[in-house]
Amino acid sequence: MDEKVNKRLSDADLEKLERVGFDPAAKERTGSFMIVNDEVAESSSKFEGVEVLGLPAALKKYDWAKDYLWSLVEPEKDKFTKLVWQREQEKGVVGQWLRVKKGTISKEPFQSCFFIKIERFLQAIHNIIIVEDDVEFHIISGCAIASYLNAGMHIGITEIFIGKNSTLSYTMIHDWAPQVEVRPRTGVKVEAGSKFISNYISLRQTKMTESYPTAWLIGEGASAKFSTLILSPEGSTYDLGSRIYLAAPNTSGESISRNISKGGVAISRGHIIANAPNTRGHIECNGLFLSEGGMIDAIPELTANVPDTDLSHEAALGRIDEEKLEYLMARGLSRDEATQLIIKGFLDVGILGLPPKLEEEVKRNLEIMEQAAL
Repeated sequence: MDEKVNKRLSDADLEKLERVGFDPAAKERTGSFMIVNDEVAESSSKFEGVEVLGLPAALKKYDWAKDYLWSLVEPEKDKFTKLVWQREQEKGVVGQWLRVKKGTISKEPFQSCFFIKIERFLQAIHNIIIVEDDVEFHIISGCAIASYLNAGMHIGITEIFIGKNSTLSYTMIHDWAPQVEVRPRTGVKVEAGSKFISNYISLRQTKMTESYPTAWLIGEGASAKFSTLILSPEGSTYDLGSRIYLAAPNTSGESISRNISKGGVAISRGHIIANAPNTRGHIECNGLFLSEGGMIDAIPELTANVPDTDLSHEAALGRIDEEKLEYLMARGLSRDEATQLIIKGFLDVGILGLPPKLEEEVKRNLEIMEQAAL
């Protein structure tokens, strides 16, 4: 990380960044991109096949870059997308341009971070991610607010384009504050033979986090999987989901959620639409209550516009099984220890489908967040 940037970040800031998977030293990273408030603080790549720029720089460098903006997310979608669009017209665009060139295979993840250091700051971000053909790539995106702040808003527009026979895993780890609103808006286009894996993890209090990304599987054999691991403390609302269009033959989609309410609201939405034959889709929601109050709501939707498809959903909501607690306590664990062990099993990162090395790293970050949250 640039020395000037590093001086602007306190030890508490750096600790917060590491909690969401951003390594300031960029060890075992393909590259890094970071925005603090609305300024690019870091932009670097270790691989010739990975191009990262601030979005304004990319629009200046490539005439054709503007064709990607607002092509998967409508500016008029809602008042939050409209707000970002208006700010771009008035003040210019703020965000990341990440292009992974054809044939690039990276075993180490690329890291992005969007960090707020001003109380009640509105961070309006627009990201373009282009993954060309025959690519294997992994992104860890950490979003957070400084530990000494309480309120703010983050609106992130992200448009992702995946070429043929490629795999992109995109893991988001968020750590906000009690009066922060988070409104990501994401569109993904996946071409033939490619796979998109999206993971969202947040275990901290937030006033409102609302996200409903849409993936269009336009090429034969494409697939998409959305997974969420959420703990909603008292006073928090998480309203999360995903929509997947099975728009080509032999495509498949999954939406998997694990929601824990610790007095907060956790809403899990999923919608899979089959528009082509020989397609499969599955929605799964599991919810766990740790305290009285709060709410968990599972809202699955399945739409079949062709007969030759296989769509399914399942949900299970309830308290921790007392028999499981008693079983663990009979083997010497306290009730709190037994409860935490069950929670760790419930929030198993194995459902995310990550490469082993990246799974271990995400697991470490999740354990740190669990200790701070429980």
